[in-house]
Amino acid sequence: MENLEEQSFRDEKESIKDKPETTERKPKIDLKNIDLGKLSEALKEYNKEFSLGAIMGKTMADAMIRMISEAGEQSIESDESKLDSVVKKQILWGKIEKNFKDMLSQIGLSLAPIEEKGATILSTESGISDIHYSEMRVDVEHPNLFINYLSSLDEDSLTRSQVDGLEEVAKSLCSQIKTDKKREYLFNIYGELDKIIDYYKKLGIGGPAEKLESYFNAAKGRYLEEYLEAEKLNLLTSEGFGPNHWHEDANVDYYERKWRESLDLLKVVSHNARAKEFAKELAEILRSSVQKAKADLENRKIYDDFRGEEFKMILSKVLEEIDVIESSISETPKGEIDEARREIDDLFKEEED
Repeated sequence: MENLEEQSFRDEKESIKDKPETTERKPKIDLKNIDLGKLSEALKEYNKEFSLGAIMGKTMADAMIRMISEAGEQSIESDESKLDSVVKKQILWGKIEKNFKDMLSQIGLSLAPIEEKGATILSTESGISDIHYSEMRVDVEHPNLFINYLSSLDEDSLTRSQVDGLEEVAKSLCSQIKTDKKREYLFNIYGELDKIIDYYKKLGIGGPAEKLESYFNAAKGRYLEEYLEAEKLNLLTSEGFGPNHWHEDANVDYYERKWRESLDLLKVVSHNARAKEFAKELAEILRSSVQKAKADLENRKIYDDFRGEEFKMILSKVLEEIDVIESSISETPKGEIDEARREIDDLFKEEED
């Protein structure tokens, strides 16, 4: 049976496709004056309210109330809480749609509410249940219109608000690519994505746009899945719980497993002839992380002798394996060479036709 949250999300998606035009469209704005900054603020408000963290917080609060309240009273409070969440979501969505839909359609963009499964919890009331969070994103529905908008802008006259808005679009594109398991979204905009990225560069916009370029390059090199997996393991940033910090809060089995996952990923990337540079970068990141972890283990006194020595042995083995894998990166398998030659032949055939 469909719950209130699922019904609300379904209604939101249907309203985008099927909602009839009941009001006159606002007059078009001169392209160079279009500012997506206010949209960025509205999306952040919506996404903060219905993010995984917010939903988990509310779920835990409900669970605590259940523990101190009578079963009948809590049932009413829980239903009221869900209803309030549904109503608030609809109100926020309605404001965003009313304020920005026409402007977005003018530059080839559209609003896209997304619902994702974020976690599975054990509930005393209903047993195991899934926690879903909602996110409002921006889609590039008509890439040519969006490129036309970007071409009308000038770096020297861009406002901070316009930059914030364009960064929000790039952030949404990154999120779409990451969560689209079938890569259908990437396929739909792939042909124009390089132009979009070039205009972002001309406008001096980095941040999410740089990440978008990394995803695009990984897609071209056919290692996007591996790139996203490296992100998931926190291999590509010094922030978060990555290889520089695994030893700080791990038992031996966990520590060995995380390094094994990283080495297996490096092996896969090293066998891709198109991903040589990424493979070298990844090998260097892992090598540097090993050295930092070993130095930290020598300096810290928080580890018992057994665990510390086990960690050091694991790191020594990891370093040896990195050397072996790295030495094979420059060796392109014959199958990869043959495939590359076939693609070049196909390109020449297309030009002749």
